Amino acid sequence: MGRLGGFRYREIISRLKRFGFIFHRQAAGSHEIWYCEQTKRYTTIPTTPVTCRKERCAPYSSKRKLMWRSSSKHVEARHPQQHRPHHLRPLPPHGKLPEHNGRLSRQAMNTMHSTYCSFIALLLLGTSACTTPAPKGPVSNGDVVISVFDTCHVRFDTAWKKGEAPDTYGLLRLDAGRVVMTKITVPHFDKRVDVHLRMRLVSLGDPWDKAGSLFILPGADLPLFQQVENGTLPMDTTGYPGVVAQAGYAPAIELLRFMTPFGIGHFSDTARVRPPIYVPQWEKSVTWEADITPLLSALEGEVWLGCYIDTWTKEGFSITVELTFDESDIAGDLVKKQQVLPLCNTVRYVHPQRAYAAFHDGPLDVPFNLPDSAKDVQLHYITTGHGGHEGGDEFVRKENRISLDDSLVKAFTPWRDDCASFRRFNPTSGVWRVKTKDYHGKPEEQSLASSDLSRSGWCPGSMADPVVMELHDLGPGEHVLSIAIPEAQQWDGKANELNHWLVSAYLTWRE
Repeated sequence: MGRLGGFRYREIISRLKRFGFIFHRQAAGSHEIWYCEQTKRYTTIPTTPVTCRKERCAPYSSKRKLMWRSSSKHVEARHPQQHRPHHLRPLPPHGKLPEHNGRLSRQAMNTMHSTYCSFIALLLLGTSACTTPAPKGPVSNGDVVISVFDTCHVRFDTAWKKGEAPDTYGLLRLDAGRVVMTKITVPHFDKRVDVHLRMRLVSLGDPWDKAGSLFILPGADLPLFQQVENGTLPMDTTGYPGVVAQAGYAPAIELLRFMTPFGIGHFSDTARVRPPIYVPQWEKSVTWEADITPLLSALEGEVWLGCYIDTWTKEGFSITVELTFDESDIAGDLVKKQQVLPLCNTVRYVHPQRAYAAFHDGPLDVPFNLPDSAKDVQLHYITTGHGGHEGGDEFVRKENRISLDDSLVKAFTPWRDDCASFRRFNPTSGVWRVKTKDYHGKPEEQSLASSDLSRSGWCPGSMADPVVMELHDLGPGEHVLSIAIPEAQQWDGKANELNHWLVSAYLTWRE
């Protein structure tokens, strides 16, 4: 015991700090936990209520109360002490040690020896142990916010040349300006994050409701859409190019499907367009938000993010788009990433493409291969029907049938009958008088706005949420996704009809 004596608390702490240890926490009883950042190792040291000398300890205070040191505060020990381990109990009165026949008890010697031996061994290893390179742990990025588009002008203007180089703002404009794209860089996340997309839209003079889409093209040095427009990517342009993977082209992954309201913002303060009595005032903008956390793995790194709006006016719309990555504050809450596989997308993004009107002729079949490691597979499906007449795909209920390998997965009819709730976003919606009857059965006329009409999965000013289907029983290997809309109208070439369906689908799974 004489060789182990003589170590005061302050000496122990001083040596620990020299070796790279820092105070971690107060342990149970009179012990402290210290931590070395380099080696990721912990050690426990006693904070005994006495100052040890070589063979004896100083007499216990006559007040039978003792203070012992913690790294941040003093902790007070009071009697009774019968539940404290023997070697941590204060000395008995008169400064006598626990003894048998005038000698230190075997129990006291053993407990004191075991308490200090681990610490002495640590001191002997000292520097070499603490300078060992530590294994790399999870990296914390904190919350990340990426401003993708800031009041960006999306319009139709034939002055925009096909596939031209990015403009002075670093934006790539395609399809006469109706598609705008920019490259973003998303960091790699080790910790769990929630990914949210926020988009704000204002009309700059376009008075109509138009289909829109936010999308990404992951991992492309040169946007594939640019190659399609320039004709440098060989594709079958006689059909519907870009709907499914072909010739090194993968369909775009759709982040958000939205529909612009009638003239929001630009016409909201126009005196000639007065809101109905049940609308206090026209809204100045519309904002959509979506949780896109399942798409994290497709977003990380460098990706091209684009926005398409089917506008035919030079005025067009102004958009602001922001991505938010909310990282978990819990140290061990690691990310559970999902892999993403784009399957199909019928949105017309670039000039060689055209509206997909082939559902009248038969289903769209999409082959794909599922890896062996795929677990908890989900199918994400976005669908909206369009057509500019009463009997078209926009205003008539049409069933969508989703099958895998000739087995029906889901059959449903996308339909929104709550469009009247969006009236405050649609100042330039057409309005006409409709003959009806009041509560007493007497004939009367009421105003009906075009934006009030029910539609195939959307309303002017709404977004179209994905329909998520669980495919837990889907095994690895080759499969075929089949999308059928048997009652889809035929596009007979009339410009005022334009019957078509905007459909996109992708798979997610965890490994």
